[in-house]
Amino acid sequence: GSWINREVSVTADYLIVAGGGGGGKDSAGGGGAGGFITSFPGGSPACQVTLSNWCSPYSIVVGTGGAGRESPNSCNGTVGNDSSAIGVTAAGGGYGGRNPGVGGPGGSGGGGDYADAGGPGNDPPACSAYGAPQGNDGGPGGPAPESGGGGGGRGGAGQAGDSGPADAGGDGGIGLANLIAPAYPLGTVFAGGGGGTSGNGGGCGGTGGPGGGGRGGQHCGPTGNQALPGTDGLGGGGGGAPQAAGACYKAGDGGNGVVFLRYATACKTGCHAVTPPANTSATVGS
Repeated sequence: GSWINREVSVTADYLIVAGGGGGGKDSAGGGGAGGFITSFPGGSPACQVTLSNWCSPYSIVVGTGGAGRESPNSCNGTVGNDSSAIGVTAAGGGYGGRNPGVGGPGGSGGGGDYADAGGPGNDPPACSAYGAPQGNDGGPGGPAPESGGGGGGRGGAGQAGDSGPADAGGDGGIGLANLIAPAYPLGTVFAGGGGGTSGNGGGCGGTGGPGGGGRGGQHCGPTGNQALPGTDGLGGGGGGAPQAAGACYKAGDGGNGVVFLRYATACKTGCHAVTPPANTSATVGS
């Protein structure tokens, strides 16, 4: 007898979020959110992808968040790692800048240290056919006494550090809602930027952007107010940390990213499988 290789083509929508950037140390900026690229909603043929042989394995890479700095002082955070699937790549979030230093470039840019600019978002530029831009710029730091800017988010740029006597860190840029997986346990808002830290004036750290951004740290006592990490599975940026020793002055790590693929239930054939077991599938409507 003869054997026939029958390819199965499947059209899929996607949401790809990269790992968020880590916050910097020493009156520093918050980390930028991981890049956010999607074709959903819309269903445009220019944005959707066609998987030409659904029974072949497809590799998906979920980017981890960048490390937030703890020691030594005056260090940039670490850039987040890219997420990729089916030929589409989202760039990791930019690092939070340290004293002195600009924020790092990335999917969304990291916040700058005082008197320094935030990093550019959508770097490298995402193709417009793939839902560009993938993020926004980080906010600049304020002038003395040394507050840091917020990291950029997918829904908006990071805010500038406070320039007045409050000496507060800038808020992280807001994330963006997407309903590709409406029952996702972490919610439907992704890629919020990390908050910048307060400076020596004793102000508050900036709030993390909705969508997983971590709050910026602030000058604190023995039990103080640490910078918070970005949320894993949302690609949020980590909060920046002030200059001082001790555990409460570690900058927040960026949150890990996430990848979703959405296709017709009828295409979930016998050759479909999701591995490793930590990854999941679910049915939403048809």
